[in-house]
Amino acid sequence: MSLLADVLELEFQQFQSVQGLEGRAACQDDEESFRLHRRSQFLVWDSRTLSSWHADLLLAGRSGRNLVQEKYARMMEWTDPEVFRSFASLLPVVPRDVRYFVEEMVELNLRCRAELDARYPGLAARSRPPRQGGEGLPGTSFEVYLRGEALTYSRETAASLLQTLRDYESQGENPVALTLLHTVRALGFRDLAEAEQQAVRLERPVPGGAPPG
Repeated sequence: MSLLADVLELEFQQFQSVQGLEGRAACQDDEESFRLHRRSQFLVWDSRTLSSWHADLLLAGRSGRNLVQEKYARMMEWTDPEVFRSFASLLPVVPRDVRYFVEEMVELNLRCRAELDARYPGLAARSRPPRQGGEGLPGTSFEVYLRGEALTYSRETAASLLQTLRDYESQGENPVALTLLHTVRALGFRDLAEAEQQAVRLERPVPGGAPPG
């Protein structure tokens, strides 16, 4: 099994074990969508970062942690602060330097998202809003999703991914656009321009932004 396939399998097994406040979510029965969106994200990562995240998942499994469950729990700090405060003390403490890495990652991704949205407004309107309460599909924002997930990364994974994102930006590449490109190609579109035309013409959702996994 390839490294990417193993990461997807480990994540999916954790995803299947997530227990929400209202029980099992419908998206947990959509394995194809989960793997498509997660694969699109990981295809933008370099091998060092993916290997580090793989190690995080293996260590979590051995220690009884579910990083996917923790991701959703951490999102609630911004989506449902009152409920979050009731269990926040049960979550692992995130080191200060990791929080610094995460905030820089989030801001870099938001810059890239703004650039993408300006170029493809049809796709933007049918994606997660960049920030909580903004325009876009209802639900958790791009920013909150990114921060919630990144706060589950180890120091090594967070530092490696941040450097990868910095490298993309310094080379004039947009990692958010690249992730979405992998997504729309997996859905049968040639490129982002074709997906944009379809989104505008049919006025229907075309998956974009952070994946639902």
